[in-house]
Amino acid sequence: MAVALVAANLRVAITSVGAILDQVGAATGLSTAQAGVLTALPVLSFALLGGASPALVRRFGVDRVMGAAVSLLTVALVVRLAGDATWLLTGTLLACAGIAVANVLIPVVVKRRFALRIGFVTGVYTAALAAGSALAAGVTAPIALAGGWRLGLGVWAVPAALAAVTWWTATGALRSADRRRRAGRGPRERPVSRRLWSSPRTWALTLFFGTQSLLAYSVMGWLPAIYRDAGFSETGAGTLLAVSILVGVPISFTVPSLAARNHHQSWWAVGLTAAAIVGLAGLLVAPAEAALLWAILLGVGGGAFPLALAFFSLRAATPADTAWLSAVGQSLGYLLAIVGPLGVGFLHATTGGWTAPLTLLIGAMVVQAGAGFVSGRAGHA
Repeated sequence: MAVALVAANLRVAITSVGAILDQVGAATGLSTAQAGVLTALPVLSFALLGGASPALVRRFGVDRVMGAAVSLLTVALVVRLAGDATWLLTGTLLACAGIAVANVLIPVVVKRRFALRIGFVTGVYTAALAAGSALAAGVTAPIALAGGWRLGLGVWAVPAALAAVTWWTATGALRSADRRRRAGRGPRERPVSRRLWSSPRTWALTLFFGTQSLLAYSVMGWLPAIYRDAGFSETGAGTLLAVSILVGVPISFTVPSLAARNHHQSWWAVGLTAAAIVGLAGLLVAPAEAALLWAILLGVGGGAFPLALAFFSLRAATPADTAWLSAVGQSLGYLLAIVGPLGVGFLHATTGGWTAPLTLLIGAMVVQAGAGFVSGRAGHA
């Protein structure tokens, strides 16, 4: 339950502010440049700050660091209500810092506490993450319309606080065991294997995570614009994006559990990527004729995200290896992901159409298929 509650809060700080960005900008005096920084902060934070997680875990233990990360998220969601654009940006940066650390540590928790149920638990927390993201995207605007932007954003501090309290309570019994291990009275965890640096599997995992993130953030940022240019209203285009996100909830829950039953997950990675390729190709040749189908296929393709997170646990021999793989894979992967929304925007602005941007994304998915095939092979990195 604690893992699911934490996961459900790991995107609300992002999708909630995005849902009412115009209203928040008008109220806080957020400039266009600051709005650009605000939308780029999540991916940049995930790329630059997540890598600190293994060092923090070695010093304080995974349970304490995770609890601190969720507590920081809670405080940050309140800080950004304080006043002007500076407070909004500061609070969002702090929130993203907490999320960046938690992103890396959840696979570590799964490996350490649920080693025999990696697929199932990964499915639970990624489904919770998708559900929380969709809920924040869907209800923030009505709440803000009824009670103002501060209420629309501030309400999300409540579930974050609940997750923090639940986490600290649930892990209290485990902290004494952590102290015994550090004192030498319990089994010591093996250090990170040096072979991870030179393992092709490590870099295939990083590439797989990076390309799926590239597509995910491109879809979240640009899919409504593609549909609007195809003739849909703003409401209709937003609904199709919501459908794509919501499809990810059952996909996130089922894919890791089913895939983990097999020694090899290569064809799962290739199949999910193929669904994304078909969805992108459909947007390229007939965006309006089967718009719902393309949105659904992109949602199915988003199942690569929970599969990538499961890989961090399945391909690691120890929790320490999981922390290292997760930190490297997510930090470098999110750096790669930045290319997606920026590249799509640049190509669209340059060409005036969607052919070049969608071709870029299809090419990225071809790379993802190869990286996923290598990542899915049985064995450890």
